[in-house]
Amino acid sequence: MKKLLKLSLIFVLSICCMFTLFGCGNTNENNSSEATTGLVCDVKTDEEGKDYAIVEKFTLSEADALKVASGDYADLMQELTLNEYTENGVTYPIKEIEAGAFTNQLVLKKVIIGANVEKIGNACFAGCANLEELVVNFVGEEADSLNSAKTICHLFGTSSFTNSIAVSNTFTAGATASTYYLPEKLSKIEVTGNVIPAYAFNGVLVKEIVLSGNVEYIGEGAFSGMTNLTKFTFPASVKEIGKQAFSNCYSLYSLDFSKATSLTTIWQEAFSGCSMLGFGSNVVSLPSSVNKIYSGAFRGCTNLKSIDLTNTQITEIPTACFYGCEKLVEVKYNTGVIVGNDAIPENN
Repeated sequence: MKKLLKLSLIFVLSICCMFTLFGCGNTNENNSSEATTGLVCDVKTDEEGKDYAIVEKFTLSEADALKVASGDYADLMQELTLNEYTENGVTYPIKEIEAGAFTNQLVLKKVIIGANVEKIGNACFAGCANLEELVVNFVGEEADSLNSAKTICHLFGTSSFTNSIAVSNTFTAGATASTYYLPEKLSKIEVTGNVIPAYAFNGVLVKEIVLSGNVEYIGEGAFSGMTNLTKFTFPASVKEIGKQAFSNCYSLYSLDFSKATSLTTIWQEAFSGCSMLGFGSNVVSLPSSVNKIYSGAFRGCTNLKSIDLTNTQITEIPTACFYGCEKLVEVKYNTGVIVGNDAIPENN
């Protein structure tokens, strides 16, 4: 009996050892695998039964992470398009990007957010110090967001990082400004959608903004305080330029209205404080479609030397329209046009 028990115990121990070795082998195999560089997405199903993807994060393989840590990763720099996600041979539209999804990813040089994306989480590009160009189909969290979520700063957050630049942004007139941190290398932002909300880019320090969608109205203060903006081309679709839309863009010297054949209205102080406007050989030439210009529209444009309104449908040059334009020596307008108080400098 004792011999039988002994043999049974040996058999049980042998089986246990086999399972232990098998389990250890599997564990080691799993631990040796590396994550790949790329998107990590979660696939969901909407109310209509259609599947879509949510971007949760962007990961680096172990080898790529080591290269980034060493500082030698120029070959890893990416131009990333966020519009579709493919998993197991099935392609899903990307509808959402989670908050912080790309935090501190240094390999992103250009990001294109496609038309499928409907929501972009807060600070999703925080710490992306090497981001040079960004293409968005709307500004902010969603196309119809309000308050601070309607600004481009929503995508970058309020935490500073190496090679960041501080931006003082407000989402409405009179509101207390908040400080955001954007990549110092970010020089160009393109909007492919049709809406530019009020104060969307207020205070943002990039050199170039491109509107490639069918924007009809540029919101109040939309580009105000963009002191690095030097040139701006208006799209053919634009009909109105909102109040203070470009106010205090101190470096803005060139406005291209050549395509803006639908532009009718320039609201109050739209270009006030653009002290470099018209610098050198640059001339401001409004399209013939313009029929209304409001008070202070070009107030304080101290380098503006001449402007010709004879080709427009303007019937009134309102109060303070060109007030403080100390170098303005020539203003041409049609007979019968009403000139308001302080509309044109006395030296004209």
